[in-house]
Amino acid sequence: MTDLEAAQAEVEELHVFLEGWLRGDLPRERGLFQRDFAALFDPAFRMLPPDGGAVDRDRVTVAIEGAHGASRDIRIRIQNTELLAVGGDLVATAYEEHQTGAARTAVPNHARRSTALFRRAPDARFGLLWLHLHETWFTPEEMAALRFDF
Repeated sequence: MTDLEAAQAEVEELHVFLEGWLRGDLPRERGLFQRDFAALFDPAFRMLPPDGGAVDRDRVTVAIEGAHGASRDIRIRIQNTELLAVGGDLVATAYEEHQTGAARTAVPNHARRSTALFRRAPDARFGLLWLHLHETWFTPEEMAALRFDF
């Protein structure tokens, strides 16, 4: 598997899990959550969400675990994954995340650009652990051009 294929598979599988978890389609089981979400993140993981601030691994996992079934209509699609750089044990990628039907949002559709930095980890499911994630919103003009019919 190439670095791009591994990163793309990791990004897509994480978001398949997130959609199922947030919708409540997956059972609320601690072991499942640990294996399919929490274990995917390096202990030093840090996220910069689109609304600002910085969030560490523990805060992300607690928030997502507590959000089981909180967004029953959410749909998530990943698009345009690209490999940005590879160096030593690090792999950097960029991708777009499109969401529709998220609960507790002012608008029904969202899109963000994300840059993810992974650390190679031979025991991880695709050989990569999430180390850093930076997300930014699409502009309103860009959003108006997108289709959310998935």
